[in-house]
Amino acid sequence: MATPADLLFARLAVLNRFVTQDRVDEGFRLMDGAAALGLPMTLPEVLVKRQYLTPDQAEAVVRLRDYLQVRKEDVQLGQVAVAARRVSEAQLADCLSLQESVFKRKKPYPRLAEILLERRLIDGEGLQKLHLEQERLRAVLAARERATAPPAEAAATPPSGASPSPAPGRAAARKAPAKPPARAARKEVSALVPVPFAELPPGLEPEVKVTGFSALLRAVRLTAASPGIAPKTVIVLDADGALDGYTFPFFEQYLQEILEAGFAHLVINCRRLSYLSSAGIGVLIGFAKEVRERHGDLRLVEVQDRLTQVIELVGSEVLRLYDAENAAIASFRYL
Repeated sequence: MATPADLLFARLAVLNRFVTQDRVDEGFRLMDGAAALGLPMTLPEVLVKRQYLTPDQAEAVVRLRDYLQVRKEDVQLGQVAVAARRVSEAQLADCLSLQESVFKRKKPYPRLAEILLERRLIDGEGLQKLHLEQERLRAVLAARERATAPPAEAAATPPSGASPSPAPGRAAARKAPAKPPARAARKEVSALVPVPFAELPPGLEPEVKVTGFSALLRAVRLTAASPGIAPKTVIVLDADGALDGYTFPFFEQYLQEILEAGFAHLVINCRRLSYLSSAGIGVLIGFAKEVRERHGDLRLVEVQDRLTQVIELVGSEVLRLYDAENAAIASFRYL
Protein backbone atom coordinates (compact mmCIF):
# COMPACT_ATOMS: atom_id res chain seq x y z
CA MET A 1 0.00 0.00 0.00
CA ALA A 2 1.35 3.41 -1.00
CA THR A 3 2.48 5.64 1.84
CA PRO A 4 2.03 9.44 1.91
CA ALA A 5 5.77 9.68 1.22
CA ASP A 6 5.38 7.54 -1.91
CA LEU A 7 2.43 9.64 -3.10
CA LEU A 8 4.39 12.87 -2.64
CA PHE A 9 7.39 11.34 -4.42
CA ALA A 10 5.14 10.38 -7.34
CA ARG A 11 3.68 13.88 -7.65
CA LEU A 12 7.11 15.54 -7.59
CA ALA A 13 8.62 13.08 -10.07
CA VAL A 14 5.77 13.62 -12.54
CA LEU A 15 5.77 17.41 -12.17
CA ASN A 16 9.52 17.49 -12.75
CA ARG A 17 8.91 15.51 -15.98
CA PHE A 18 11.23 12.73 -14.81
CA VAL A 19 8.55 10.07 -15.34
CA THR A 20 5.04 9.81 -16.75
CA GLN A 21 1.91 9.23 -14.69
CA ASP A 22 1.35 5.89 -16.47
CA ARG A 23 4.73 4.63 -15.32
CA VAL A 24 4.06 5.86 -11.78
CA ASP A 25 0.77 3.94 -11.78
CA GLU A 26 2.63 0.86 -12.98
CA GLY A 27 5.13 1.39 -10.18
CA PHE A 28 2.35 1.37 -7.58
CA ARG A 29 0.98 -1.89 -9.03
CA LEU A 30 4.43 -3.47 -8.88
CA MET A 31 4.77 -2.28 -5.26
CA ASP A 32 1.52 -4.04 -4.35
CA GLY A 33 2.67 -7.20 -6.10
CA ALA A 34 6.02 -7.20 -4.35
CA ALA A 35 4.37 -6.62 -0.97
CA ALA A 36 2.07 -9.59 -1.57
CA LEU A 37 5.18 -11.73 -2.07
CA GLY A 38 6.71 -10.45 1.17
CA LEU A 39 9.17 -8.16 -0.63
CA PRO A 40 8.14 -4.62 0.32
CA MET A 41 9.67 -1.89 -1.84
CA THR A 42 9.33 1.86 -2.01
CA LEU A 43 8.19 3.65 -5.15
CA PRO A 44 11.65 5.13 -5.85
CA GLU A 45 13.18 1.64 -5.63
CA VAL A 46 10.61 0.22 -8.04
CA LEU A 47 10.97 3.01 -10.61
CA VAL A 48 14.77 2.80 -10.54
CA LYS A 49 14.67 -0.99 -10.82
CA ARG A 50 12.40 -0.68 -13.87
CA GLN A 51 14.80 1.97 -15.26
CA TYR A 52 12.01 4.54 -15.41
CA LEU A 53 14.17 6.80 -13.25
CA THR A 54 17.92 7.10 -12.97
CA PRO A 55 19.39 6.76 -9.48
CA ASP A 56 20.36 10.45 -9.58
CA GLN A 57 16.81 11.49 -10.49
CA ALA A 58 15.33 9.36 -7.73
CA GLU A 59 17.80 10.77 -5.20
CA ALA A 60 16.98 14.35 -6.22
CA VAL A 61 13.23 13.79 -5.86
CA VAL A 62 13.64 11.99 -2.52
CA ARG A 63 15.74 14.86 -1.22
CA LEU A 64 13.16 17.44 -2.31
CA ARG A 65 10.31 15.35 -0.89
CA ASP A 66 12.01 14.97 2.47
CA TYR A 67 12.81 18.67 2.61
CA LEU A 68 9.20 19.63 1.88
CA GLN A 69 8.03 17.43 4.73
CA VAL A 70 10.65 18.85 7.09
CA ARG A 71 9.86 22.38 5.98
CA LYS A 72 6.16 21.94 6.69
CA GLU A 73 6.84 20.70 10.22
CA ASP A 74 9.40 23.43 10.91
CA VAL A 75 7.15 26.20 9.60
CA GLN A 76 4.42 24.98 11.92
CA LEU A 77 6.85 24.95 14.85
CA GLY A 78 7.95 28.44 13.91
CA GLN A 79 4.36 29.66 13.84
CA VAL A 80 3.87 28.29 17.35
CA ALA A 81 7.05 30.06 18.47
CA VAL A 82 5.89 33.38 17.01
CA ALA A 83 2.41 33.00 18.53
CA ALA A 84 4.04 32.34 21.93
CA ARG A 85 6.25 35.39 21.39
CA ARG A 86 9.38 33.33 21.76
CA VAL A 87 10.76 34.66 18.47
CA SER A 88 9.77 37.45 16.12
CA GLU A 89 8.49 36.91 12.59
CA ALA A 90 11.71 38.43 11.24
CA GLN A 91 13.84 36.02 13.28
CA LEU A 92 11.76 33.07 12.09
CA ALA A 93 12.06 34.15 8.46
CA ASP A 94 15.83 34.51 8.84
CA CYS A 95 16.16 31.01 10.37
CA LEU A 96 14.06 29.39 7.65
CA SER A 97 16.01 31.27 4.99
CA LEU A 98 19.25 29.85 6.40
CA GLN A 99 17.82 26.33 6.31
CA GLU A 100 16.66 26.83 2.72
CA SER A 101 20.01 28.19 1.54
CA VAL A 102 21.81 25.15 2.95
CA PHE A 103 19.31 22.83 1.22
CA LYS A 104 19.84 24.57 -2.13
CA ARG A 105 23.60 24.03 -1.78
CA LYS A 106 22.80 20.30 -1.54
CA LYS A 107 24.29 19.99 1.93
CA PRO A 108 22.77 18.49 5.11
CA TYR A 109 20.44 21.18 6.36
CA PRO A 110 19.67 21.90 10.03
CA ARG A 111 16.22 21.69 11.54
CA LEU A 112 14.60 24.87 12.78
CA ALA A 113 14.94 23.72 16.40
CA GLU A 114 18.71 23.36 15.96
CA ILE A 115 18.99 26.86 14.50
CA LEU A 116 16.92 28.38 17.31
CA LEU A 117 19.09 26.69 19.92
CA GLU A 118 22.35 27.57 18.18
CA ARG A 119 21.37 31.23 17.92
CA ARG A 120 20.21 31.18 21.56
CA LEU A 121 16.80 32.41 20.56
CA ILE A 122 15.34 29.71 22.80
CA ASP A 123 16.60 27.25 25.41
CA GLY A 124 15.95 23.54 25.80
CA GLU A 125 13.05 23.98 28.19
CA GLY A 126 11.39 26.53 25.94
CA LEU A 127 11.81 24.25 22.93
CA GLN A 128 10.15 21.39 24.78
CA LYS A 129 7.16 23.61 25.54
CA LEU A 130 6.93 24.59 21.86
CA HIS A 131 6.93 20.94 20.80
CA LEU A 132 4.08 20.21 23.22
CA GLU A 133 2.12 23.18 21.88
CA GLN A 134 2.79 22.01 18.32
CA GLU A 135 1.37 18.58 19.14
CA ARG A 136 -1.75 20.19 20.60
CA LEU A 137 -2.12 22.30 17.45
CA ARG A 138 -1.86 19.21 15.26
CA ALA A 139 -4.54 17.48 17.32
CA VAL A 140 -6.86 20.48 16.98
CA LEU A 141 -6.33 20.71 13.22
CA ALA A 142 -6.86 16.98 12.81
CA ALA A 143 -10.09 17.12 14.81
CA ARG A 144 -11.32 20.09 12.77
CA GLU A 145 -10.52 18.25 9.54
CA ARG A 146 -12.48 15.19 10.68
CA ALA A 147 -15.41 17.36 11.76
CA THR A 148 -15.59 19.25 8.47
CA ALA A 149 -14.94 16.29 6.15
CA PRO A 150 -18.10 15.44 4.16
CA PRO A 151 -19.49 11.89 4.36
CA ALA A 152 -18.23 9.62 1.59
CA GLU A 153 -21.62 9.37 -0.10
CA ALA A 154 -22.27 13.09 0.12
CA ALA A 155 -18.86 13.84 -1.31
CA ALA A 156 -19.52 11.59 -4.29
CA THR A 157 -22.96 13.07 -5.02
CA PRO A 158 -23.26 16.70 -6.17
CA PRO A 159 -25.67 18.84 -4.13
CA SER A 160 -29.22 19.09 -5.42
CA GLY A 161 -29.45 21.64 -8.18
CA ALA A 162 -25.69 22.00 -8.50
CA SER A 163 -24.31 21.87 -12.01
CA PRO A 164 -21.94 18.94 -12.63
CA SER A 165 -18.28 19.81 -12.61
CA PRO A 166 -16.76 19.87 -16.09
CA ALA A 167 -14.89 16.72 -16.94
CA PRO A 168 -11.22 17.14 -17.84
CA GLY A 169 -10.84 17.38 -21.57
CA ARG A 170 -11.63 19.63 -24.47
CA ALA A 171 -15.20 20.39 -23.37
CA ALA A 172 -14.02 21.56 -19.94
CA ALA A 173 -11.03 23.35 -21.38
CA ARG A 174 -12.79 26.15 -23.25
CA LYS A 175 -11.33 29.45 -22.16
CA ALA A 176 -13.57 32.19 -20.89
CA PRO A 177 -13.58 35.45 -22.85
CA ALA A 178 -10.39 37.37 -22.26
CA LYS A 179 -12.27 40.63 -21.76
CA PRO A 180 -15.97 40.60 -20.78
CA PRO A 181 -18.06 43.61 -21.84
CA ALA A 182 -17.09 46.70 -19.84
CA ARG A 183 -20.67 47.37 -18.72
CA ALA A 184 -21.12 43.85 -17.33
CA ALA A 185 -17.78 44.03 -15.56
CA ARG A 186 -18.71 47.29 -13.81
CA LYS A 187 -22.04 45.86 -12.67
CA GLU A 188 -20.39 42.75 -11.23
CA VAL A 189 -17.54 44.55 -9.51
CA SER A 190 -19.91 46.88 -7.71
CA ALA A 191 -21.04 43.92 -5.61
CA LEU A 192 -17.57 42.96 -4.37
CA VAL A 193 -16.89 43.36 -0.67
CA PRO A 194 -13.40 42.74 0.82
CA VAL A 195 -13.14 40.05 3.49
CA PRO A 196 -10.69 40.60 6.36
CA PHE A 197 -8.08 37.86 6.59
CA ALA A 198 -9.15 37.22 10.20
CA GLU A 199 -12.30 35.56 8.87
CA LEU A 200 -10.31 32.86 7.10
CA PRO A 201 -9.71 29.50 8.82
CA PRO A 202 -6.87 29.42 11.36
CA GLY A 203 -3.74 27.72 10.10
CA LEU A 204 -4.02 29.16 6.59
CA GLU A 205 -1.06 31.47 6.14
CA PRO A 206 -1.49 34.76 4.26
CA GLU A 207 1.69 34.23 2.26
CA VAL A 208 4.01 31.57 0.90
CA LYS A 209 7.57 32.75 0.45
CA VAL A 210 10.72 30.95 -0.69
CA THR A 211 13.87 32.17 -2.38
CA GLY A 212 12.91 33.49 -5.80
CA PHE A 213 9.14 33.33 -5.40
CA SER A 214 6.31 34.51 -3.18
CA ALA A 215 2.52 34.61 -3.31
CA LEU A 216 0.43 36.90 -1.10
CA LEU A 217 -3.17 35.93 -0.34
CA ARG A 218 -6.18 38.25 -0.45
CA ALA A 219 -9.84 37.34 -0.01
CA VAL A 220 -12.81 39.00 -1.71
CA ARG A 221 -16.48 38.41 -0.90
CA LEU A 222 -18.54 38.16 -4.06
CA THR A 223 -22.20 38.93 -3.40
CA ALA A 224 -25.04 38.64 -5.87
CA ALA A 225 -27.74 41.14 -6.74
CA SER A 226 -30.28 38.32 -6.70
CA PRO A 227 -31.14 37.04 -3.20
CA GLY A 228 -31.40 33.50 -4.56
CA ILE A 229 -27.66 33.26 -5.20
CA ALA A 230 -25.35 32.59 -2.25
CA PRO A 231 -22.26 34.78 -1.78
CA LYS A 232 -18.84 33.34 -2.56
CA THR A 233 -15.36 33.99 -1.27
CA VAL A 234 -12.76 34.34 -4.01
CA ILE A 235 -9.11 33.90 -3.09
CA VAL A 236 -6.69 36.15 -4.98
CA LEU A 237 -2.99 35.31 -4.99
CA ASP A 238 -0.42 37.92 -6.05
CA ALA A 239 2.42 35.85 -7.54
CA ASP A 240 5.87 37.41 -7.58
CA GLY A 241 9.07 35.94 -9.01
CA ALA A 242 9.81 32.67 -10.78
CA LEU A 243 7.61 29.58 -10.63
CA ASP A 244 10.22 27.01 -11.60
CA GLY A 245 11.43 23.52 -10.77
CA TYR A 246 12.52 24.55 -7.27
CA THR A 247 9.69 26.84 -6.19
CA PHE A 248 6.66 25.07 -7.65
CA PRO A 249 6.42 22.35 -4.94
CA PHE A 250 6.04 25.03 -2.26
CA PHE A 251 3.37 26.82 -4.30
CA GLU A 252 1.56 23.56 -5.03
CA GLN A 253 1.47 22.72 -1.32
CA TYR A 254 0.10 26.19 -0.55
CA LEU A 255 -2.64 25.78 -3.18
CA GLN A 256 -3.61 22.46 -1.63
CA GLU A 257 -3.85 24.07 1.82
CA ILE A 258 -6.17 26.72 0.39
CA LEU A 259 -8.34 24.05 -1.21
CA GLU A 260 -8.43 21.95 1.97
CA ALA A 261 -9.52 25.07 3.87
CA GLY A 262 -12.68 25.08 1.74
CA PHE A 263 -11.86 27.61 -1.00
CA ALA A 264 -12.27 26.51 -4.63
CA HIS A 265 -12.57 29.88 -6.41
CA LEU A 266 -9.09 31.21 -7.08
CA VAL A 267 -7.52 34.01 -9.10
CA ILE A 268 -3.75 34.24 -9.56
CA ASN A 269 -2.50 37.70 -10.46
CA CYS A 270 0.59 37.15 -12.61
CA ARG A 271 1.54 40.79 -13.07
CA ARG A 272 4.85 40.24 -11.21
CA LEU A 273 5.39 36.64 -12.29
CA SER A 274 8.69 36.79 -14.18
CA TYR A 275 9.12 33.14 -15.17
CA LEU A 276 6.90 30.09 -15.54
CA SER A 277 8.48 26.71 -16.26
CA SER A 278 6.77 23.67 -17.71
CA ALA A 279 6.69 22.22 -14.18
CA GLY A 280 4.93 25.36 -12.95
CA ILE A 281 2.38 25.11 -15.75
CA GLY A 282 1.84 21.47 -14.82
CA VAL A 283 0.99 22.51 -11.26
CA LEU A 284 -1.54 25.09 -12.50
CA ILE A 285 -3.16 22.66 -14.95
CA GLY A 286 -3.49 19.92 -12.34
CA PHE A 287 -4.89 22.32 -9.75
CA ALA A 288 -7.37 23.83 -12.24
CA LYS A 289 -8.77 20.36 -12.91
CA GLU A 290 -8.93 19.60 -9.19
CA VAL A 291 -10.88 22.74 -8.24
CA ARG A 292 -13.34 22.14 -11.09
CA GLU A 293 -14.12 18.76 -9.59
CA ARG A 294 -15.21 20.75 -6.50
CA HIS A 295 -17.39 23.12 -8.57
CA GLY A 296 -14.79 25.88 -8.51
CA ASP A 297 -12.24 27.20 -10.98
CA LEU A 298 -8.88 28.88 -11.43
CA ARG A 299 -8.28 32.14 -13.33
CA LEU A 300 -4.97 33.72 -14.36
CA VAL A 301 -4.90 37.48 -14.82
CA GLU A 302 -2.44 40.09 -16.12
CA VAL A 303 -0.12 37.44 -17.56
CA GLN A 304 2.90 38.89 -19.35
CA ASP A 305 2.91 38.39 -23.13
CA ARG A 306 5.95 36.12 -23.19
CA LEU A 307 4.41 33.90 -20.50
CA THR A 308 1.09 33.87 -22.34
CA GLN A 309 2.84 32.34 -25.33
CA VAL A 310 4.19 29.52 -23.16
CA ILE A 311 0.78 28.91 -21.57
CA GLU A 312 -0.99 28.86 -24.93
CA LEU A 313 1.56 26.36 -26.19
CA VAL A 314 1.35 24.01 -23.19
CA GLY A 315 -1.83 24.69 -21.23
CA SER A 316 -4.25 26.69 -23.34
CA GLU A 317 -6.78 23.84 -23.31
CA VAL A 318 -7.20 24.10 -19.53
CA LEU A 319 -5.97 27.41 -18.15
CA ARG A 320 -8.24 30.45 -18.43
CA LEU A 321 -6.68 33.88 -18.83
CA TYR A 322 -8.21 37.30 -18.14
CA ASP A 323 -6.87 40.78 -18.79
CA ALA A 324 -8.32 42.36 -15.65
CA GLU A 325 -8.50 41.05 -12.08
CA ASN A 326 -11.97 42.49 -11.39
CA ALA A 327 -13.40 40.79 -14.47
CA ALA A 328 -11.91 37.45 -13.42
CA ILE A 329 -13.34 37.78 -9.91
CA ALA A 330 -16.76 38.84 -11.18
CA SER A 331 -16.88 35.81 -13.50
CA PHE A 332 -17.29 33.58 -10.43
CA ARG A 333 -20.65 35.06 -9.53
CA TYR A 334 -22.79 32.51 -11.34
CA LEU A 335 -20.33 29.60 -11.35
